[in-house]
Amino acid sequence: IPTLPASISFTGGASTFAVGSLSAPQTAQGWQRIYDFGGGAGSNNIMVGRYGNSANLYYEGWKGGSGDQTYTTTNSIVNGYDTLYEAVQQGGAAGSLSAVAHYLAGTSQADNGTVGSSKTWVPASIVRTSNYIGRSNWAADNYFSGTMSEILLYNTAFNTTQRVILENYLS
Repeated sequence: IPTLPASISFTGGASTFAVGSLSAPQTAQGWQRIYDFGGGAGSNNIMVGRYGNSANLYYEGWKGGSGDQTYTTTNSIVNGYDTLYEAVQQGGAAGSLSAVAHYLAGTSQADNGTVGSSKTWVPASIVRTSNYIGRSNWAADNYFSGTMSEILLYNTAFNTTQRVILENYLS
C-alpha cells in the first residue's frame, strides 16, 4: 500500500468496514491483521484484526508508541463464513481517547478495551509509510488466513443512516 499522507485527519472520527472470511487453519492464529497502517511496529498504527487467539475482532489506534485495543466480546469470528465487521470511532483531538462502537453485520456487539472501556487513541495526522492489508507491522504476528472482498476506511464517524446505507451496499 502506498504511503498515507499526513493530510488525512481522523479528528472527525474513523469508520472502518471489512468484509471477509477467515479460513483454514481452523485453529486460531494470534493477531491476524485485516489491515495495519502505521510507521512500523508500535508507531502511530491504525489496525483491525483478530484479538490474540480469540474469536473476537478488534480495532486499535496508537498514539506514538502507545496503543489501546477495543474488541468485541461476542466471538465474532466464525471460520469459513463471510462476515461484515464494522468499527466506528468518535472524533476528538489527535492523541486523545475516544469511544469505539463495534458491529457485526449491522448488529451492535458487546465490547471492551484495554483501558477498561471501549476507547482507543484518535490517530494523529502523520505520514504512514508501513501500510499492510492481511499483514501486521509486528514480525511475530500471523498473516491473515482467509479471503477479503472489501476494506473501507473513512476519516469520519458514520451515523446510523450512513452505516445502514453502506451495510446495504456491502451485503
